[in-house]
Amino acid sequence: MANLVLKAEQAVALDSPDHLMPHGTRLDNSRNPLFNKKLGHLLGHKPLWVLDLGCSGGGFVKNCLDEGHIAVGLEGSDYSKKQQRAEWATIPDHLFTCDVSRPFELSSVVEPAHETTPVQFDVITAWELIEHIKEQNLPQVCQNVLRHLRPGGLWIMSVSPNPEVIEGRVLHQTVQGADWWLNFFRQQGLENHPELVQYFDCDWVRGPLQNAPGSFHLILSRQGETPPDPPSDAGCSPEELLAAGKEYLTQEAFLSYAIHLFRRALPLLPPGKMVETGRLLSEHNALLEVALEFFDRATPSEDANPQLAELRASCLLRMGQFLEAETAVQAALKGRPHDDSLRRIQTELDLIACDVAHAGKYGTQGFWRHLNLGIFLRHRDRLAESQTELEKALVLRPNDESALFQLRETLKTAVRRAFDAKQYDQALALLEAFPARQKDGEWNYLRAQALHWQRQEPAAARRHYDLALRLGHDEFWVRALRGRLALETGDLRAARADLARALELHPDDADAKNDLAAAQRGLAALPAPKSAALPAAPAKRPEPSLLRRPRKRALIFWPYCALPPHTGTHGTCLSDFAVLRDLGFEVALYGTTLCTDNSWEPLGREDVQKMLGARVYYHVGTPADQEYIRPQPDLGPGRWAAY
Repeated sequence: MANLVLKAEQAVALDSPDHLMPHGTRLDNSRNPLFNKKLGHLLGHKPLWVLDLGCSGGGFVKNCLDEGHIAVGLEGSDYSKKQQRAEWATIPDHLFTCDVSRPFELSSVVEPAHETTPVQFDVITAWELIEHIKEQNLPQVCQNVLRHLRPGGLWIMSVSPNPEVIEGRVLHQTVQGADWWLNFFRQQGLENHPELVQYFDCDWVRGPLQNAPGSFHLILSRQGETPPDPPSDAGCSPEELLAAGKEYLTQEAFLSYAIHLFRRALPLLPPGKMVETGRLLSEHNALLEVALEFFDRATPSEDANPQLAELRASCLLRMGQFLEAETAVQAALKGRPHDDSLRRIQTELDLIACDVAHAGKYGTQGFWRHLNLGIFLRHRDRLAESQTELEKALVLRPNDESALFQLRETLKTAVRRAFDAKQYDQALALLEAFPARQKDGEWNYLRAQALHWQRQEPAAARRHYDLALRLGHDEFWVRALRGRLALETGDLRAARADLARALELHPDDADAKNDLAAAQRGLAALPAPKSAALPAAPAKRPEPSLLRRPRKRALIFWPYCALPPHTGTHGTCLSDFAVLRDLGFEVALYGTTLCTDNSWEPLGREDVQKMLGARVYYHVGTPADQEYIRPQPDLGPGRWAAY
């Protein structure tokens, strides 16, 4: 092969921040055998001439040479050369330093005449290089590329649109999006080929999955030239995908790409290889989820492998999915009750259920640990500990729907336990721990039950049954229990109406039948109304008395509508209202539409009056009211004293 020589205007990019503070060249040595394979398929597998601009450690150049291609790398910093790091110690005749934003020329020297001939390349690559060049120097880079690119050749690059500043030095000198770069290259006589970018898919030397978050790719040729058509048979075998994935596992920054490769291999593997491959992957904590995907695809013959149940349960435990691990272990122990490996996993789960601190060595820290522990402890009937873990999860992610749902399930289970033990005070305390946004129809139903069975606040219980029905909770259960409450408090007509409707919904319910029969017997025993043939004598008006106790009235001002209750404040308002009612006050409610997080619609004033059994008035805010409020710095929502 001909010797290559470099003639450069500047041997090192002396004024480049990447030379003044080496970062990429000190760390990077990127390569990807799958990119090389696809490149060979695209350009015909002939020995290719490849030039890599910004070659860093020279890994890509070394791979090309190992595959029989002629490859050269140029690097702007001399750090790797001086340190003899990476491939600079193995292929020094193929790696050079120079400033690629200044003129340079690569030539071959033909022995024995020592004649030099300028060389051109089939492929020129620039992985995360172009954004490091100052904008005013970009045209010179393009001129250098066009001088060294063969007719029909390709310039392949990855470009980062993100700024990068390391220790105060701005490394990315030209930070632009894809449209800007496409327009710039078009002005330089170059054309992009998206179909070729699509052909390489995710298999790049550098890219979003290869430690270059947010980067994009361009494949350029001279305008007017026709690039090669992407081949249809350039797919990689599962063995190649697995081999490449294992290589990338050694580089933490490329872990996402390794996982991507293993998942691509999964549907391509022949039957019988799933457990073996999954076992190899399960040796790495970062690949436990992928290993489970392989185990789940095991064939029936592999399912008989005694190791499979242990491997699956072990992966789940190490991931911190404690409930799933216990489910897998218990299912496996039914067939192998004396298996020591399975019993060891079960013992670990028992220890975690007794002391949550033992879970610290499993799974990830933070939100997911607390969430998974909360779910596991609920199924172990450790409800107080479950509630604690789920509340910790919600501190980290206050609006997470899965954590809210799981906390609700734990509290509901605890409320049912309290009901069974007839500990209604405890049930009411647990209901207050519900997240405010989850105090819906079911919450009102459970609170009504607790108050009902407590036998102390029937009016409050009735109001919560009413709210539960209005907010869409199961009509049968609300009417059946509200009917029983009415029966117990002597409101026989209301009891009959609710229980009759409950039986329309579930005609065979024995309790509803018995309660309805009792209500009907009670109504039948009531005295018949007197005949209206003769007018009744007018009732004698009682004499006024100074000793008569005056009627008690209360006026409550709510600046917002508290129905339906969505917050703790709403619940407090309703509770205050109930207390005054139970103390015998005739209560009237006054509100306003000016400041409320709960609309008076769709319930409307009449509905609220019916639900509360009180007169309701509210002031509808006018534009003048809003004008009065707006300029006052001390007024606004929450500043109720101003009104």
